[in-house]
Amino acid sequence: MNIFQQPELSSIEALLGVNDLPIADLEELNLECFFGCDHKNCPGGVIDVEFMGEDGLLRSLVVSSGVRGQGCGQALVDKLEEFTAGTGVQNLYLLTETAEDLFSKLGYLRIDRESVSDAIKSTTGFSSLWPDDAVVMCKSLVTSF
Repeated sequence: MNIFQQPELSSIEALLGVNDLPIADLEELNLECFFGCDHKNCPGGVIDVEFMGEDGLLRSLVVSSGVRGQGCGQALVDKLEEFTAGTGVQNLYLLTETAEDLFSKLGYLRIDRESVSDAIKSTTGFSSLWPDDAVVMCKSLVTSF
């Protein structure tokens, strides 16, 4: 599976839009924090992270119907976690309405909305783009030896 950094904004918007995911704040985000899978000019999936100190917000995991079941989603999450851990982020949070089972299999735990760090609560994605009933999950990226 080909995973690459910084897909084109138009490709990200198209994938998110077709899958009813928020695109309102995309232009404010750092495209270097986005990864795509499959073909550079037409990614079959994308994912990104927003950094907030020691915490990160995993955003926008989407895989097109044409490549689902081929490992693109897991490869994107793996790459994002590797990239994020290398920046000193200790906890990776996410909100989802449809992918709780997938993220549970990848080691994310469901948590109460109130237990999320203030930094993550202050992000546009957390505070206004996702509904209050979205599932909140977290994974610690700190490894113990």
